[in-house]
Amino acid sequence: MSPILIHLGPLPIRAYGFMIVIGFLSAVWLAVRQGRRQGIDKNLIIDLCFTILVSALIGSKLLHLIVFWHDYVVDIPQLWRHPAQLLTYLGSGLIFFGGLLAAIPAAIYFLRKRSLKIWLMADILAPSIPLAHGFGRIGCFLAGCCYGKACHLPWGVTFSDPNSLAPVGIPLHPTQLYSSICNFSLVAVLLFLRPRYRKNGQLFWTYLLLYPIGRFIIEFFRDDERGFVLNGVLSTSQFISICIFLVALGAHLYLLLTDPTKQSHRQKKNS
Repeated sequence: MSPILIHLGPLPIRAYGFMIVIGFLSAVWLAVRQGRRQGIDKNLIIDLCFTILVSALIGSKLLHLIVFWHDYVVDIPQLWRHPAQLLTYLGSGLIFFGGLLAAIPAAIYFLRKRSLKIWLMADILAPSIPLAHGFGRIGCFLAGCCYGKACHLPWGVTFSDPNSLAPVGIPLHPTQLYSSICNFSLVAVLLFLRPRYRKNGQLFWTYLLLYPIGRFIIEFFRDDERGFVLNGVLSTSQFISICIFLVALGAHLYLLLTDPTKQSHRQKKNS
């Protein structure tokens, strides 16, 4: 595993950024395919995806700034002396949930301005989110960030590159790959469920219901610094996972209780 894939002359192509690009392009491709079945113009979907990308990058960086504000304050003198390093700070240190929470209102604003159905578009994009995320986690694995605790199981991974963000020379849980497997599996589940759901919004809320479960579990195996709440009982991402799961569960129950097909079936049964 190497943080740098190749060098194009003096320019290093970093694995993390490369995989984010691959993930984004794959997510756009899938969203366009899903949208075509609903008669949605592909240019609208591409514009929406770029809106989501920009807002997600901003949101994920902002949450990282909030969680690790003390580290940034300490580094201010270094940045003042070497302002060029600011680009490195802006391009690293991203928290997925910050991107998700920022992308949702940005997407809603975009859809309202274009007079598009919000929940229909949410379902179209739902499988694309874990697809992009899965590739992004492969980038994390290559860079060594988001690394796991010491692991003595057969699949433990030992990082050896001195430029890796993970501790070198120690077998670790490949938590990045755990997350990739979780996300790619979620893509398959969502694509399987899509034709079986009747109401717009169900697929999107299914994503928000299932992803936090996997994320909550994987957090127990991680060993990188990622912020904690409730006196260290939960990581920041575990706390957010619980909140999102509860909201998604409530939304799912609401959609089930207001399912018109089930209501009409009950009415016929009572009559």
